[in-house]
Amino acid sequence: MEYPNIVEVWADPGRHERVLIHEIAHQWFGQAISLNEYESGYFDEGVAQFLTAVYLCGSDKQNFNKRVEYSKTLFNAFVKEEYKSDKNYKSVLKRGLNKFVSEKEYQILCYEKGFLFFNYLNDKLNGKLTKYLSAFYKKHLFSQVTEADFINVFKLNAK
Repeated sequence: MEYPNIVEVWADPGRHERVLIHEIAHQWFGQAISLNEYESGYFDEGVAQFLTAVYLCGSDKQNFNKRVEYSKTLFNAFVKEEYKSDKNYKSVLKRGLNKFVSEKEYQILCYEKGFLFFNYLNDKLNGKLTKYLSAFYKKHLFSQVTEADFINVFKLNAK
């Protein structure tokens, strides 16, 4: 869990590095820049997951791709299970916290599908999403932002 200037991790040493990096990413996206986490949890968690993978994998594209496949596997398995019980199930990212039916649904959609969403953006931007995130951060430091603010960064920096 992240709070301004405080990061908590649990007692599983095998996960400390990944969790610590993820929570530190929230110091930038979730704390220094804040989107309505009640309505758009996918943004903070998806960006934190994406930046964690970028940091941990560095220039090792094969390792990064394994991380992408891991998220796809988790997401697809979850949707397959949900679809068995509800043929109308929709894996919509943008929804209020009260619209998730379980913690697992929140985790899979906000963390894993959120990561896949930001990875998709990165692919469409030829690997330059961190450039756009940096511009977004500089422009909106210590602000409450919206998805429209994020989209505008693409418009301003697309040249």
